[in-house]
Amino acid sequence: MRRWLAVFLTLVVLLLSAGGCGESSYRPGFDDNTRTESQPVTTKINVQGASGLQVHFIDVGQGDAILVIAPGGSAMLVDGGESECGQTVVDYLHSRGIKKLTVLVATHPHADHIGGLTAVLNNFPVDRIYMPEIANDSEQISDLRNVIRQQGLQVQVAQAGGKLPLPGVDALFLAPDHQDHENPNDASAVIRLKYKNTSFLLTGDASEHSEDEMLDNGMNLDIDVLKVGHHGSHSSTSQEFVEAASPQYAVIMCGIGNAYGHPHWEALETLSEAGTKIYRTDLAGNIVMKSDGESIKVISGGDSHTAVAKGNNQLIDTGTTYYIGNRNSYKFHRPDCSALPSDKNRVIFKSREEAIKNKYDPCQRCLP
Repeated sequence: MRRWLAVFLTLVVLLLSAGGCGESSYRPGFDDNTRTESQPVTTKINVQGASGLQVHFIDVGQGDAILVIAPGGSAMLVDGGESECGQTVVDYLHSRGIKKLTVLVATHPHADHIGGLTAVLNNFPVDRIYMPEIANDSEQISDLRNVIRQQGLQVQVAQAGGKLPLPGVDALFLAPDHQDHENPNDASAVIRLKYKNTSFLLTGDASEHSEDEMLDNGMNLDIDVLKVGHHGSHSSTSQEFVEAASPQYAVIMCGIGNAYGHPHWEALETLSEAGTKIYRTDLAGNIVMKSDGESIKVISGGDSHTAVAKGNNQLIDTGTTYYIGNRNSYKFHRPDCSALPSDKNRVIFKSREEAIKNKYDPCQRCLP
């Protein structure tokens, strides 16, 4: 009997610790017993008659979900994370007093961006839906299209130059500039939000190819906040693009210890060299920014300047650092190493010293 009880309790612990949405039990760089700066905002915001512009980067693990609340209370949701994160997004919107969405944008048909939107549509009325016109027959996009048809909604094409009906905010699509991209990331809907003298750029998974098109098309990229493309992948965030945007803040949306090694050191280095302050959902949870039209205040989220590579793979510690160990090989790696183990074989270490103390050896590929 005791044996079966022990097995049952073990299964309960595993189930509670699983899943890519909601609060993680441990975020590197913050004390295990307190979230302090990274503690999500818990006060409900009354959106009716709200002043200023609010942009909520919702922690959905390895995915995107961004809530924009305009002056006066109109709301726009950009992406909704994986299908399993749908309820997380729905609960978050309810906690912010959202009753309906004026605009919903699916930036491109990848599961980590559109999966949760089906749950959103089943819980909130939506005035307008925008998506780029790209062929895709995934299960998630089929589910989303079915719900859209059932509700009698019409999808508007997201394309460069198109304006979004968000009262009080100048909201404009900067990309895609055409609809024949083969790679869905290249066709990501990119949105520039301008509120008085402040501005945000929401890039979905826009690749360097998309960034080059925006630069070539002479788009106004000068912004204050950059939602970094493709979760901080090295395939986005080129030096030329960052120089043109000159963001004061950058937000990277990714899952802790994700299998892709996001964010990659190249993106972190480019942003750090530009003097951009970086916030990350894998380290800080939900990140909320509020603009009064003249300045932007971060009212949730911790600093997340992580280690970036310089020259010969030597890491320069600029703040929060963590390493990923392999339970099988007893090697530990940088988070952007190409030889990361599968999720089930990973163990997170707060420092290099902690990994070595636990008898893990440094990876010879990434040289942590």
